[in-house]
Amino acid sequence: MEASAAGSARGRLAIALGACVLLAAIVVLVLALGGGGEQRAVVAPEPECVSAWNSDADAAAYGRHNFNFHSYEGALVIFLDAAQEEVGVGEGDCAVIFPSQVLDSEPVAAGQVLQGRVWKPLSSLPGIELTRVAELQVSAAEAPNARLDATGQLGEL
Repeated sequence: MEASAAGSARGRLAIALGACVLLAAIVVLVLALGGGGEQRAVVAPEPECVSAWNSDADAAAYGRHNFNFHSYEGALVIFLDAAQEEVGVGEGDCAVIFPSQVLDSEPVAAGQVLQGRVWKPLSSLPGIELTRVAELQVSAAEAPNARLDATGQLGEL
């Protein structure tokens, strides 16, 4: 009985070792491929969105806070639809998203969307998940298209 128990233990050990090797290979492959995501192209921000931001005292104060306390020096200026998906120029609301590889510790500082004439924190929009806010920040980190200065104004890179 002991011989078959030892053989059974060796078999389980071999299966476990094989599973570990397979898992390690998968991890290495995923890291090597970088998740398979495409790099976004840097496209100049829509001048009307930049102007709307720069002419709004509250938006500039928000930008100044983000520059000074969150160390943001860039932004991604894009258009988002009601589902917070990126759309073409004029097909949604202007959005200014600040670049980070992880969600800002203050999600309200991650970015703002211009609804009507009021800039609103992206994280406060109805139905938006913080995971989506984090995805937008990562997207902004990959290819910001505007510079944020100490006054909170947006400018060219």
